[in-house]
Amino acid sequence: MTPPTINHQPSPSAIARLLPSPAQVADDLKPLAPADYDRAIALFVEAMAVHPGVRFLGQFGTVSTPGVSDLDLLVVAADEHYRAVCDQAFRVVQNVPNGPYLFWHPPAVIPLSLLPVTPAFHSLGHLRPLHGHVPLPAECTAPLSAIRTVLWSSYFWSSVLSLSRGRPGLRQLLLLLGNIAQSIGWDYHALGQAAERERALRRARESRQAVLAAPPSQRADLAVQHLAQALEAWLDADWNAQPWWNRCLASQPSPALRLRTGPDTLIEFRHERDSSQSPAVTLTLPSFYADLILLLKPSFGPRFHLPGLDKTQVPDRQSLDVSWQEALSAFKAAAESIRRFSHRIGLDELALFREPFALPFGLYPVPQSGISWAKALARALFPWRRRTPLDVER
Repeated sequence: MTPPTINHQPSPSAIARLLPSPAQVADDLKPLAPADYDRAIALFVEAMAVHPGVRFLGQFGTVSTPGVSDLDLLVVAADEHYRAVCDQAFRVVQNVPNGPYLFWHPPAVIPLSLLPVTPAFHSLGHLRPLHGHVPLPAECTAPLSAIRTVLWSSYFWSSVLSLSRGRPGLRQLLLLLGNIAQSIGWDYHALGQAAERERALRRARESRQAVLAAPPSQRADLAVQHLAQALEAWLDADWNAQPWWNRCLASQPSPALRLRTGPDTLIEFRHERDSSQSPAVTLTLPSFYADLILLLKPSFGPRFHLPGLDKTQVPDRQSLDVSWQEALSAFKAAAESIRRFSHRIGLDELALFREPFALPFGLYPVPQSGISWAKALARALFPWRRRTPLDVER
């Protein structure tokens, strides 16, 4: 039986607090054509294919909206050449025409030994081979895919929380609309509501086209309006998915929990939706985020902290269905493999969780060098040229 749909709209002020003012939004769109993307891909492949240690090159997704879409490429590198391949990929992107624009985030470079565990963090589905051959691992189980989706959704919520603190570009908002639609779509996929999933994806495309068709002077206002509607729809979808997650995680009603993700950013997790929100709280989310992230926390080692949740009791794994226990164990094994590899090549053990993997809500540990919390958070949220990490284009 299809679960009933919850449709309690958040207060306009709660959504408005997450949004930038249209005056903050810069129109940074470039009038690019499909040929610009094709040329960038060809030049990237030409340069990377001959570099020592490169075993495979591939492309995720498609370029649906030239000038907005980004290039999402994968590089598989021999372990011993990993750092050199990362450096080369960065240099090539800088030298490709429009490279820093077309590549919103750096190409994902995966060490060959970590390829088998990559699906725990990043789907390898719909990957178009560009060069070379490696045996790609099978997609992960449905529970592990669900865990991966919530992890990335938490990461994108961090991106949303950063919007009002900076001066985002118009392109960033349009890319974020696509990410939000994907998160909404997954919620409804879990609920077996295929029509709602397709509706979310269609609305994202229509919103993007409406902004692009508007006069330049109106684009920022329109983008912020569409983003507000998308955030309301995302919150509704997350809350609709809460009963499903409660069953999967054997969750019981509990007091609200709070997680501080920045000096002025506080997320509250509730078991049931409440239209009221404390002025001190930046964002209220369903408690499944907290339940799952507390279950994942040990996977990232002793240096990973959840400010405000560290002393919270972790849900009992033994009460979960066997398939969910196995998924959590597989996730833990994958995270530990990534940490061991980082340590082996002389990196901080959590370094690879900046790119191409992720930590819950982007909460990277503050370095021991004494760097301020604000700067550490900025580096986590803007890991490459200080840009907000968005895993698009779809």
